Amino acid sequence: MDESDLPMEWRRQPPDEAEIAEVASDWAVFVRYCEERGLVALPASQDTVLAFLRDPPVVGPRLFAIWTAIDRQHESIYWHIDANAVLRLETYSFVHVRTDGTIDWAPERH
Repeated sequence: MDESDLPMEWRRQPPDEAEIAEVASDWAVFVRYCEERGLVALPASQDTVLAFLRDPPVVGPRLFAIWTAIDRQHESIYWHIDANAVLRLETYSFVHVRTDGTIDWAPERH
């Protein structure tokens, strides 16, 4: 298990540093949000990402950029879907942020 208590086999060796650098400024917004609330940003839980979406510090296309950064940050380190809350929300709960920043909520979350 790694420092986040996830299987080491799920980690990319080495992490995709170019991907991490590409989303750094948008990722920083999510990290700051998590730090201010005592939440874990990496790996983020589905509840953490949902909390961010319910009370986002940004709106519009910037919200989409941060949603994408959360996904890409996780994907750059972990290849497994269970380590990526964005992929789990999209795949299993049907929650998605559109490019204009509108959120498609799962029917039961409406």
